[in-house]
Amino acid sequence: MNLLITCIGLMISIIGLIEVINGSQLEKETRKWLLRLFILLIAYIGSALLGCFAEAWTGKMCRLLLQLSIFMESTFSGGLMWMLTGLLLVFAKEKEIVKNKLFIISGVIWFIYMSLLIYTQFSTEIYYIDSQNVYHRGPWYPILLTPPVLLMIWNYIVLAIKRNKLLNKQIFAFSIYLILPTICMILQMLFYGILFIVLGTSISAFYLFICILIEQKEIYYKRESENALLKMDILLAQIQPHFLYNTLTTIKYICRNDPKVAEEAIGKFTMYLRHNMDSITMDRPILFMEELKHVKAYVELQQLRFGEELKIQYDLECTDFKIPTLTLQPLVENAISYGIRKSESGMGTITISTRELMNRIEVIVKDDGPGFDINRIYDSKDRSHMGLKNVKERIRLVVGGKCEIDSKIGEGTTVTIKLPKED
Repeated sequence: MNLLITCIGLMISIIGLIEVINGSQLEKETRKWLLRLFILLIAYIGSALLGCFAEAWTGKMCRLLLQLSIFMESTFSGGLMWMLTGLLLVFAKEKEIVKNKLFIISGVIWFIYMSLLIYTQFSTEIYYIDSQNVYHRGPWYPILLTPPVLLMIWNYIVLAIKRNKLLNKQIFAFSIYLILPTICMILQMLFYGILFIVLGTSISAFYLFICILIEQKEIYYKRESENALLKMDILLAQIQPHFLYNTLTTIKYICRNDPKVAEEAIGKFTMYLRHNMDSITMDRPILFMEELKHVKAYVELQQLRFGEELKIQYDLECTDFKIPTLTLQPLVENAISYGIRKSESGMGTITISTRELMNRIEVIVKDDGPGFDINRIYDSKDRSHMGLKNVKERIRLVVGGKCEIDSKIGEGTTVTIKLPKED
């Protein structure tokens, strides 16, 4: 009976682990915690399976294997409840989970449980295995049950505390994960020797994963849809008729005076348009240098019109990273249109710089124009800075980064893209 239960539970857990590994729609942090959960679950059920084989035989070696399996089974079962606390906090959108007080309290309870388990390996008060390889509960056995019960109660408390940050379907899924093992634990105490809790834990974990996967898929496809609309908005904002007309008119006049320069300008214009068109189907970030090449083509086309009035500087501390396509060029375009060209002299300098910090890459676009009120970005009636708003959303959706804008009237504007480093 127990062998059948553990085999079924192990099969469910392995399927769950495979699905987590292949779940491309899962968010990075969610996948990380689900992987930990299923790895612990497989280790827990694997320990129970080892115990099923060990208790079927007698002898010193089998006795040691049974003792080891019970110790590992108890260790991993407590670890599962601790990981559940972490997963709850992930869905509550908490940052730095391992430093969260709720997670630390759960870890302290698990540490106390581990201390009791280690103690029982050298005593008989809690449980012991006799010379015939038979498991016995000692008079202090209820003490060993206290930390797991506290862990379960604590997760109920964490769920109650964070319920306002969770969707109803998430609350239901986590409740099932808590309630089903609790019922199985009671059944296992009433019908001693049958591993109800192994099957209950594996089924509830798999159910929790399915609910999470369905939700994450909904978020993923919604994000993809929003991302496609953003790309179209940015593309339309870039290829504006006045830019096309002005560029073609400029090239027309250059053709009369310097055909070679005109030929080079047409090449840059072609490169610029090709990059824009290719970006429509580009779902993943591209190398920064590819995006920079597009920006340089755009800037050089603008310099054909404005000459020395428009200057650009590069201060690139790092270039070996990726950036969502169609993000840097709109910032430079905005700096030219609403920074440099709006200044009293119509002249100015744009600086593009990059820097590498401990946990992120920063790309900075700075101009020395007249500056503006950044609240205008969020004014739905003011479309002059719509490109900035689109870039902020695009950075957030594609890589989970940030785009911060700092503008001071009379001093200029600085836009900083903050990209999380890839693992």
